[in-house]
Amino acid sequence: GCPRPNGWCIHEGSVFRQLDCDGDGALDLTCTDNVGRHWAILSKNGCADEDWAGARPVNVCPAGFGCPRPKGWCVHEGSVFRQLDCDGDGALDLTCTDNIGRHWAILSKNGCAEDWAGVRPVNVCPAGFG
Repeated sequence: GCPRPNGWCIHEGSVFRQLDCDGDGALDLTCTDNVGRHWAILSKNGCADEDWAGARPVNVCPAGFGCPRPKGWCVHEGSVFRQLDCDGDGALDLTCTDNIGRHWAILSKNGCAEDWAGVRPVNVCPAGFG
């Protein structure tokens, strides 16, 4: 896999991940942050393209640029967790429903802002809340 450059993806609000973005079996590096920027360093390019701009399109690594699941989110009794693209940007969003009709969503288009209220309308993600 690709080595992590010194100082890469260490700023406040950043999330670093190692995963295979391009299907070659080697670990690539991704970084996202809470203002919606995306960085990637891919093994298929020999890890040579150090990315400091934060402007990679989501389709470079949809799994890496989706929203991370917050610890303790959607784990209560009667809850159903789903990962799917609610907003059409190619990145995985998170939804949670429960057996008393509450809806939560964490959307990539909102910088993956956490949702703990449970009052999202169904039209935010019909496939996730259906």
